[in-house]
Order: sequence, then C-alpha cells, then structure tokens
Amino acid sequence: MLRRLFEKLLDVAISTDLQLVDENTCRSAEKKPYDSLTIFTIVVLSVLCALMVLSTFYDYLFIEDQKQFSPLVKAFSARANSRVLFRIVDTKSNPNIIDCLHGMRCLSFIWVVYGHDYLVAAMGPNMNYVDMLTWFNSAFRMLITQGIYAVDTLFFLSGLLLVLIVLRVMERTKGKLNIPMMYLHR
Repeated sequence: MLRRLFEKLLDVAISTDLQLVDENTCRSAEKKPYDSLTIFTIVVLSVLCALMVLSTFYDYLFIEDQKQFSPLVKAFSARANSRVLFRIVDTKSNPNIIDCLHGMRCLSFIWVVYGHDYLVAAMGPNMNYVDMLTWFNSAFRMLITQGIYAVDTLFFLSGLLLVLIVLRVMERTKGKLNIPMMYLHR
C-alpha cells in the first residue's frame, strides 16, 4: 500500500506533463524604468525630507527660545513637532491621557470592525468564490489577513496606559502598590 503510494508520487514528480514553473511568473533581472508618477512621488518626498532635516538642524543649532520660531521652521522641525506629539500632560485634561494615542486607538478600532464585518460577509452564502483568487492577489487583502496586528495594537495601548497609571500611583505612594485595590478599581 505504502509502496504503491510512493510509486504514484514518484511518477507525478518525474512526469514530463507536469509544468513546475509558469512562464508568466518568470522575470529577468532587468529593472523597469520608473513612470512619471513614481518619479514625482520620489521628488516630493525627497523635498519634504530635506525640509525636515534642514528645519530640525536649524532648530537645534540656532533657536534658543521656542517663541522665536518662524511658522515654516516650526512646521517641518522634527524636534518641535515631537514635543507636541508626545506631550503627556495637558493642563486642561486628565494627566493619564496621552493625546497622540487617540488616533492610533481609533484607527485600530476601525480596522478591527472592518475585519470582522468583511469576514462575516465573506463567509456568507452569497460570496463569489471565483473572484476570491483575484482578491487574494490584490493589496487590499492585507487589511484582512494582517488584521491580527490591529488587536495587538489595542493590547499594546491598554498595557501602556496601565503602566503609566501604575507608575503615577507608585510615585504618589512612594513605591508602594496595592494590587487588590488596583484589581477592584479595574
């Protein structure tokens, strides 16, 4: 029985009818020239990166008072923008909120809802399985197949905020942490 199966597999493996390499997927090492949209995108991104680098160097070397900023330098300086993006305490809000995480949380939540909605629709009886291969070869499938990272992002955010709150509590209580009370509060 096992010998017959092995012989069949061997016959299939050395069969001349079997085409192992599809000619449509073969490529040469020659690179295709860039089209005009790609060149335009590279130029625009290069100009923006150069503006960012120059503005950041100008900020580090010549700006001593933050009120001296010209709007152009402030718009492109990585140093000035990182101060605003990663500010933790805002005088008007809760000190346990990091403003820049709201967008990350919103995008991750939308990604999770989209993934669940798409998978429910895809498993329904009205799904055209002939078009599935076309979809699988498209770039849009990455939103669904890599959707697990959206959930990981939400886990990261909850852990980060929990650590921030615990560190603030430990700072107030001089290093002591009441774990049962923390669970009760959660």
